[in-house]
Amino acid sequence: GSRPEEPRSLIDASLRRARALGDDKRVVMGLTTLGNLLAADETDYEAGLAAYDEALGIAARLDEPLWERILLTNIGLIHRAASRDELALEYLARARELSVAAGAVAREDESVLVSCDDLAEPLRAGRRAEKQEQMQLRAPDRQREALLLGLRRIDRLHLRAGVGQEVA
Repeated sequence: GSRPEEPRSLIDASLRRARALGDDKRVVMGLTTLGNLLAADETDYEAGLAAYDEALGIAARLDEPLWERILLTNIGLIHRAASRDELALEYLARARELSVAAGAVAREDESVLVSCDDLAEPLRAGRRAEKQEQMQLRAPDRQREALLLGLRRIDRLHLRAGVGQEVA
């Protein structure tokens, strides 16, 4: 069978060759594959992120929007796996925006949209729950403000109507 270091050495050799040839598209593919391998290991998320990030920079320079969307999703997935939910949501939202802007025509775009929606919804739900909790904590303050505002309105109405003025 294959040893764990064999895929890595093949990827490294492929990357060296692509870089030597100046073939940026193959560099992007190699870095993406390397990121996938490192992310699957679940022990070195940072190395996976570094590979994806380098690939993303090259894909953006080459104006390869499909690769950008895939890489943004992959980066979001790593952040999610590493419990960095806010960063995950940021990257997944960017990937989704690009997919929607592109009309989500490619099969890969559909998977990007599904990944983004599946992962982003629990994060959004968590945010909504936090906001509701904050609103409940602030409810007495809002009630007091509403009451004071109501009292001020009543005071103004009374002043206009002459209520409370001494009789001459």
